[in-house]
Amino acid sequence: MARAETNWETQMRKGLSEYFVMLVLAASPAHGYKIASDLRELEIFDMGEGTLYPLLARLTARGFIKPAWATDGPGAARKVYSLTSQGRRELSRMKALWRKLNDSQNLLGG
Repeated sequence: MARAETNWETQMRKGLSEYFVMLVLAASPAHGYKIASDLRELEIFDMGEGTLYPLLARLTARGFIKPAWATDGPGAARKVYSLTSQGRRELSRMKALWRKLNDSQNLLGG
């Protein structure tokens, strides 16, 4: 039986989800399924559609990502997301905070 996740683990994942989605998109533009798949491979995020697509909508509304319809390849058109220049700046700030948190943890013996 899988161990139940604690509240702090849930809150940490929620807080980091935007950061990790933006890291995926910094590597290359991607559609929702690819983003979820890349995150699932990390074995930390198993983000369902009900979590991912509202998060993508929030990042779009804040100007951090931009959706575009991709019509190349077989099948129906898919919405592909990419980081905007504003999103790249925000991601840079997020990375700086992440480094600061990690440095602080290391100083405390973590």
